[in-house]
Amino acid sequence: MNLGNLKRFKSWLISAGITLGIGLWLISGSIFGDEEDTSAAATAATPSEVLASVRVRSQSADQSTAGPHQHAQSSSMRKQTAVLIQ
Repeated sequence: MNLGNLKRFKSWLISAGITLGIGLWLISGSIFGDEEDTSAAATAATPSEVLASVRVRSQSADQSTAGPHQHAQSSSMRKQTAVLIQ
């Protein structure tokens, strides 16, 4: 192969090498992976045994048509809202 062609396709060769390396890495994990990881998934608790606790808050928003002169007012409203949320 001509040295000029190597320089011409240098970015393609580097990206192909990286892609091949990542592909081999992923395949090696499925071939040589630990069996403990798959058995742990089989013995995991069922969803009815473990329930997650979540906090839900509903919000609504209106489209703002405030101009630049109303910026100070909306800033003070944000501060009041932040205090109420805390």
